[in-house]
Amino acid sequence: MKTLITIMAHAAAEDTFTRHYPFWEAHEKEGAELLFIFPEGQAIRGLGKPSLEIGKAQHDGTQAIMRFRSVLMHLASLTEIDRHVFLEYDSFILGPLPPLNSDLAGNIFSEDSPAWRGKSFIH
Repeated sequence: MKTLITIMAHAAAEDTFTRHYPFWEAHEKEGAELLFIFPEGQAIRGLGKPSLEIGKAQHDGTQAIMRFRSVLMHLASLTEIDRHVFLEYDSFILGPLPPLNSDLAGNIFSEDSPAWRGKSFIH
């Protein structure tokens, strides 16, 4: 099973990114591949790993949704990948990658904000 770990980050988070990098890199010993995705013009340079710049930077809202959609469309085109793991720059998995028994896994959060149409989201 070929696993791709996609980490979404931006240059302003470089300190956190650098601190978490060894945790992501450790999964390569399990055979996983890493892919870093940054907003256009906000890449962290010198990684020595595959990276892409996709979409415009925005924390939430229309641009963020469009960017994530573009990322998903790109990843869906990678037909040689059997399992996708998505992480943000501020998250990592301790220990080996867990077996996944569903098509979608993540943390579910609840926020009752007028800025959102729903009251919960996965992150």
